[in-house]
Amino acid sequence: MDMKTLLQHISDENQSFPEITKQQALEAYMSALIDIKDQYDALYFFASMNLLNAYVKKQTADKEFVKRYKFKHYINGKIEQIIRKSIRDVSVYVGQDVVYVSASSLQFSFHNVQLTRFLQLYQSSSQNLEQEWTGIRLQPVAGYIFSWAKDVREFKGKLITS
Repeated sequence: MDMKTLLQHISDENQSFPEITKQQALEAYMSALIDIKDQYDALYFFASMNLLNAYVKKQTADKEFVKRYKFKHYINGKIEQIIRKSIRDVSVYVGQDVVYVSASSLQFSFHNVQLTRFLQLYQSSSQNLEQEWTGIRLQPVAGYIFSWAKDVREFKGKLITS
């Protein structure tokens, strides 16, 4: 599915999406270990973190899984990795209370990210180019975005033709 179709699909308020499964949450949790080498790895990683964020907020989420909910510290490291490696076609904006990461034309937002010393320096640097929120809420469609990002990563972007 190309990017234009994906964005139309997730923006359709009449569209229903499947619930996030525990299996998806476990797979997403394991993605925290990947080494981000390109925009497709970044897309998959942040789609995974978005899915985890959505999953732990669900009433039906596995209680034991939620207790182990400690993935936010992985986000710092991966954001630093992207900045240090200057990963092409991935942009990071560190704001006052939000971090925006755009990869493959999708913008992920994360609140309450603990800023490391490196991220604090980046925040006040000229590299930290401001991004405005796109207005697209990805958590309600997190399972769908996760599956799509997994396919995009597997086929190294051949599914994206905006």
